[in-house]
Amino acid sequence: METIALLLMLATLGNAITTIPVHVPQAAQTGDVILRLPKVFRNLDFFEIEDGVMLKITVATYGYEIKLRVPGNAVQSQNVLLKYNSGENGEYKLLKLKLRSETPMLRSTKTEGIVEHRGLFGKLMSYSHDVTNQDATSHGRSRQRRWVFNSYSVKENRDPDQLIAKIRSSYDNFTGTVVYSISGRGADSLFQIEPLTGRLFVKQKLDREMQSSYKLNVSAHDSMGNPLDPSSEITIDVLDENDNAPEFSAGKLHARVKERSPSGTKVTDVIAHDADDPTQPYGQIRYSVLPSPGDAATKFIIHHERGTVSTITSNLDREESDTYELVIQARDDPNARLSFSSSTTLTISVIDVNDNPPVFINEPYTPRVPEDSKIGSEVVRLSTTDADEAENAQSVYIIEDGGDSAYFSIETLDHQGVLKVKKRLDYETTPNHQYHVKVRARNTHLDPSLAYLGALDDVTDVVITVTDVNEPPEFTEVNFEFLVREDAIRGFPIRAVTASDPEGDIFSYFMKDESKKFAIDPISGMISVAGKLDREDKDTYDVTVYAGSPGALEQGSSARVTISISDVNDNPPRPLGGDKVEVVLCDNRHDKGQILYPSIKFSDPDSESNGAPFKFYSTDDDNYKHFEIINNNDGSANLRTVHKGYSSSIREYKLPFIVEDNGRPKLNASYTITVRACQCTDDGEELCDVIALTGALPFEMLLVILAVVVLLLVFVVVLITVRRRRHNRAELLLKASISSSEDDVRENIITYNEEGGGEEDTAAFDLSALQRDYCSSSSGSQVKHRLDFSSPPSTKVSTVPPYVPNLNGVSPDIRDFIIDRKSAEDQDDAKLAFDSLQIYAYEGEGSDAGSLSSLASGSDDSEQNYDYLRDWGPRFDRLANIYGSGRPQLSDGETRTPSPANSHLSSRGTMGRRKTAL
Repeated sequence: METIALLLMLATLGNAITTIPVHVPQAAQTGDVILRLPKVFRNLDFFEIEDGVMLKITVATYGYEIKLRVPGNAVQSQNVLLKYNSGENGEYKLLKLKLRSETPMLRSTKTEGIVEHRGLFGKLMSYSHDVTNQDATSHGRSRQRRWVFNSYSVKENRDPDQLIAKIRSSYDNFTGTVVYSISGRGADSLFQIEPLTGRLFVKQKLDREMQSSYKLNVSAHDSMGNPLDPSSEITIDVLDENDNAPEFSAGKLHARVKERSPSGTKVTDVIAHDADDPTQPYGQIRYSVLPSPGDAATKFIIHHERGTVSTITSNLDREESDTYELVIQARDDPNARLSFSSSTTLTISVIDVNDNPPVFINEPYTPRVPEDSKIGSEVVRLSTTDADEAENAQSVYIIEDGGDSAYFSIETLDHQGVLKVKKRLDYETTPNHQYHVKVRARNTHLDPSLAYLGALDDVTDVVITVTDVNEPPEFTEVNFEFLVREDAIRGFPIRAVTASDPEGDIFSYFMKDESKKFAIDPISGMISVAGKLDREDKDTYDVTVYAGSPGALEQGSSARVTISISDVNDNPPRPLGGDKVEVVLCDNRHDKGQILYPSIKFSDPDSESNGAPFKFYSTDDDNYKHFEIINNNDGSANLRTVHKGYSSSIREYKLPFIVEDNGRPKLNASYTITVRACQCTDDGEELCDVIALTGALPFEMLLVILAVVVLLLVFVVVLITVRRRRHNRAELLLKASISSSEDDVRENIITYNEEGGGEEDTAAFDLSALQRDYCSSSSGSQVKHRLDFSSPPSTKVSTVPPYVPNLNGVSPDIRDFIIDRKSAEDQDDAKLAFDSLQIYAYEGEGSDAGSLSSLASGSDDSEQNYDYLRDWGPRFDRLANIYGSGRPQLSDGETRTPSPANSHLSSRGTMGRRKTAL
């Protein structure tokens, strides 16, 4: 702590009041500082309010400053009491300032051990104490100006305000001119020093387990706050006391040990910890076993220093007790007057070992079974119990040899022994109708270390009583296997199955055969052939035979019969690729001994003994002067050329040959090899589809091909010529038909809505709506358009596409249509009379004759003479034939067929009806 105050400590007057003489210079001014006090004087204030008239207290960074409120020459000698809080138990203390006014000169006198320093800041007084320096000798050697300090120690848990030490600087000559302060961890909170005396106190109880030592920095300053010595470090060691009990680890303690473990077997280590000094006796722990539940204390012991728990007996038995709770105590310095202890409970689980044999339960075992029990049927289940657990309780069941053990078997299932029928039981032949079996149960997981316990097993007797039943016949075998040749004829006996009835009753044999290849004699059980056999089709048959009454097969017995078909040599060798055998001759190769490919491969559906190796024989055919057969001895053969060069005109050779198998008797077959002459590439690829085998085709073939090509060309030319002529003619006719239409007369027909109306009462309509009978569609085909004559004409003007005449002539159907419609109009008197115009045909635009309308002629139809149309050319022949008086002959002598008129009109007026005939 920084202290820059001018202090003087006087002896107390019995009331612990500290007196500080303060000399105030007469030349001091108002506001001058006459005294500085450190922060240790907490809450410094005037004891009496009137003392504040001359002085005032201000707070500074380092503590407090006492300043003048009046000039120095106005200060009278008097005493001023101050109060402050030292921090000890919150009590206030008094500080007396003894003010003296004097001139600024320094004089020093010593009277009866009191040293007075007179000067600018007053007189400092202090009692001198006979405190010697540690380094000073008893012979009165002069003091050295340096610290006098030690390492200090204090016991933990001491009450507060206990004096630890007195700290004194070598500059402290007991005149009160040195101010002490401390800093560091614990300063002012755990430790406190009196600034004027250097006495060091502890303010709180210390705990060595929290911190075992403290380091503080001690400073000494003069009255002006200047350091007298450099700060020095002192060490305060906290001395340990036995104030902590040993502690075990948190949570429950568990351990395991096998039953029947030898005495002295280590179980576990139990460790406790003591926070006190381990070098002290009370920091060392001793372990012991306290009275525990049950007899745990007689089974286990603990090492008093190491805390190792071990067994003290070898007869631990899990079946007797599988858990022990051992109470363990840990105590520090058990020999001291004051010691602490704690305890914990160790739970020890005993692990099971296989030390108990299985024991049969539910004895005695006396099952009853019928004598017709099937093989493998269950007789009885045997159970055991075992004091051990898990795998140590597992057992296996064994039938002991002897007695009737041959009739039964046993297997372990679900920890039980299942006794089953192994052989047929017989009520009639068994003594007392009972079977006796001895069954042993034995543990499967044995511990070699426990061999001294002997065998861990148990034995029981099982007495099986057989009851009588009416048993069906029984076959001597469950599965019969027979063999028959495939060439066996119908009715050939194969072999008999045999069965017997335990009671000697008569029974019959029956068979179930879906193939219908076999039959069985109901009396003897002889199985015979009933159908044609073929080993190559099927070589094994499975049939079921029965023995019993015909009407009660379900009460009988059955057996399975497997009939194998043995092979006979009844198939000759066959080509693998079918009966067509072909090879290729490369006629662009002229070497001798050429091997022809592919190889000729054969197979035989008979067994291996009646199949390969095959033999190949050539015939007397003339083509064998060119080839020979080579047997490859692997079921295949090849052809080989016998000379060089072959005729290019011969493209195919036929070679009959014979192939024979190795069976008994031997079978052979005849086949023909077709040799095709082809060109081949260098790597042997055949080019039989290439036309030129020798570089040119035969001349006859070339002539045929050339003739076909010429005929095709002639046909194409003729077809093109005909189509072009027809096209030109059509174009000429079309141009003529769509030529000038200047003379086309389009007339309006006036409709009179009432009798006798004038011309003003008219409604015109376009005649073009009625000037069509048929026209060409968008696709070019002619489509007929029937006109609706049942209603008055419409006045709406519509545009009709140009008429394209039919260049191939008018069909007779049109003529008939026109006649029928004209007759209907002329004979219909029921209709109201109104002017109408019905056009059945129209010549169309482009006609040289112009319009043929009767309205334009200005005369009646009967007065017309159309013979002049013959002079207008061929285009008007049809009109001339219709309206003229005769049928002219064409230039080529043919007579034209009359066609319907191109323009026939029938009109009805308001005053009457006008008829127009053909």
